[in-house]
Amino acid sequence: MHPKNTLIINDEIREYVVERKKTKALKIKVLPDLSIRVISPYNISYKEINKFLNEKIDWITKNIEHFKLINIKPKPEYKSGSVINFFDRKFNLEVIKSPEQVIQVRGDRMIIRILHTNEEIIEDIIYGWYRIHSPYYFNLIIEKCLFKLEKYGIKKPRLSVRKMKSSWGSCSKVKNKIILNSMLAGKSMEFIVFIVMHELCHLVHANHSKDFYALLSELMPDWKLRKNKVESMWN
Repeated sequence: MHPKNTLIINDEIREYVVERKKTKALKIKVLPDLSIRVISPYNISYKEINKFLNEKIDWITKNIEHFKLINIKPKPEYKSGSVINFFDRKFNLEVIKSPEQVIQVRGDRMIIRILHTNEEIIEDIIYGWYRIHSPYYFNLIIEKCLFKLEKYGIKKPRLSVRKMKSSWGSCSKVKNKIILNSMLAGKSMEFIVFIVMHELCHLVHANHSKDFYALLSELMPDWKLRKNKVESMWN
C-alpha cells in the first residue's frame, strides 16, 4: 500500500499518494476522481516531494477544477433512441431485450440485443465493439499523420487499443508503440487526429520539452485550439 501525505489547496487539505518507481524525475497525476498521485524516484525525500507539489499548486488546482467540471456533466445515455458516434459516423441505437447478447450494425442503426438493458452494461458492450473495430481506422489516421513526420524517419508504430480511465493515449518511443483509448472512437475526427499526432510526436521527443511543442506546432499549428476542445470533451 502506498503511503498517503497531505497538501493544502485553497484552504482544503488533500491527500496525495506517492508511488516509488525507477524513474528520473517526479511526475504528478490528477485523476478523474480528484485524487493526486505522485510518481517518484526512490532517492527523493518526502520533503522534496512536498516542495515540488507546492511549486505545482496552480497546475494541480487547474486540473482538479477541470475534472470537477467534467464530473457534473450529464453522462451519455445508452438506450433506444440515443445516437452513437464512431469516427464521425452516426448510428441510432436500438436496444432489444433478448436472452442472446448480440451487437449488430445495419445501415445507420446499431442494434444491441441483451437480457438486462442496464445502461452501464450497454456502454461496456459498445466500447468493446469500439475496441474490435477501431484499430483499422486508427491505423489509417496514423499512416496519414506519419507523412508529416517523414523527414524524421519514423517507422509506423505498433498500435494497441484499450479502455483507459485517465488518458486518451500514451506512447513508448523505446518500444515504438502507441496505446489509444477505445473511447476515442466515439469522439470527433478533429479530436482523434490531435491525439494521434500528439502521440506520434513523442516518437521524436519522448517528453513534453520545448522541442516537442515546437514540433507539434510545426505539424499542427492549431494544436492549442484542439487541446482546449480535448480538455472539454472528457466525459
